[in-house]
Amino acid sequence: MRLLCLVIVVLIMFIGVWGLLTALPAQAQPRPTPALLSSHEWEKPTATPAPTPVPSPSPAGLLPQKLPAPSQVITVDVPILMYHHVGAPYRNQFNVPLSDFKAQMDYLAQNGYTTVSMAQIAAALRGQSELPPCPVAITFDDGYADVYHNALPVLRKHGFHATFYVVTGYISATKTFMNWDQLKHLSSLGMEIGSHSYNHPFLAQTTGYTLTRQIVGSKSRLEAGVGISITTFAYPYGSYNGSVAALVAEAGYTSAAAASGTFQQTSQRIYAMSRLAVYDNISLPVFIARLPKHGPKGLGPCPLPPAAAQSARPVKSDEEAP
Repeated sequence: MRLLCLVIVVLIMFIGVWGLLTALPAQAQPRPTPALLSSHEWEKPTATPAPTPVPSPSPAGLLPQKLPAPSQVITVDVPILMYHHVGAPYRNQFNVPLSDFKAQMDYLAQNGYTTVSMAQIAAALRGQSELPPCPVAITFDDGYADVYHNALPVLRKHGFHATFYVVTGYISATKTFMNWDQLKHLSSLGMEIGSHSYNHPFLAQTTGYTLTRQIVGSKSRLEAGVGISITTFAYPYGSYNGSVAALVAEAGYTSAAAASGTFQQTSQRIYAMSRLAVYDNISLPVFIARLPKHGPKGLGPCPLPPAAAQSARPVKSDEEAP
């Protein structure tokens, strides 16, 4: 009997221990120990997936019209004259006296020079058209009112056309600058209107939204205000770089003017055409000496002989500006 009781007690104890063990939660499995990294592997930064690259458009893709291939570089000799003020009532190196401007235009008219637009030069550099025997482009920067009042009558006297590069933020700002009606009148006379930015900054030092406003915004504002397509741009201070020129092309301009001081234009620099600045102290002999002595492709004399010059002279306009 004593043995039976002992067996029963042991059995009860065994059942109790078994129940206690089964009631406990399962022990978590130990995590595997990560492999140790060598010292130089610890120094490596974690690789961040690079964003999907957006292919940069090729130069030809940026341009509204395809440029000739490098092996087909086109060069033409066209002086692009750059003026700012004409006959303004103060002394300034950028203010050409009206008497000097008249003498310069008289010389061009009497010697067979034909005025061309920036659009015409760009088309010639793309191989799309030809230029006249002795071409010259006349450009005015900033949009000063003295140019409208003083230079325009001289241009019209000779049947000349010119390109007016306007700073859109200056239009109608003060009487120093042209207003919208005057710009519309210039356009109605066949003058070319171009953008000279929104407020004349150094574009090579400008980025982001500000740069877009200067190039794209100024174009849109001019097109809305004058009611024409704006296709040419002039860099303020001649300041630009590859990104600036690319945005000018992307914006839909077909040409751009810089200020590098030569009359040779090339299809590789349609968005950085060279201009010859005309200052207040340039005498007529110096003015003449800076012009090419041959046609745009190196052929034919410039100025033209008297008979040819006479036949090349454009029809004058006697209509007075309002």
